[in-house]
Amino acid sequence: MTVRGPPKMPKSARADGFWSLLPVPAQSKRSQVAAALEHHPVAYAQHRGRRGHPVGFAAELYSELVMLSGDEGARRLIARYPAWATEVDDPGVLVDVDTVEDLEAVRAHGA
Repeated sequence: MTVRGPPKMPKSARADGFWSLLPVPAQSKRSQVAAALEHHPVAYAQHRGRRGHPVGFAAELYSELVMLSGDEGARRLIARYPAWATEVDDPGVLVDVDTVEDLEAVRAHGA
């Protein structure tokens, strides 16, 4: 499976899916989520039942991804389409970076 990101790619780009990556997860987690995208339009990593990163979107959702705006991001798509959770033993998947302050905190704590 070929997966490319970010979602706002040229329409001419060919990919099987797209990622929402913050922070950048380990390759093994991306691979686990990518495998779930073979059968589900949305897949994500979770730790102890809590949704985290990465979040993967099947290629057929591209036109909806590029239309998103605001701080809700892709939450509407995750709510609209069946999403598959892949449980991982890494609390780092729960780190979310939405602001410059969030990024500074992650850098300061080495997360």
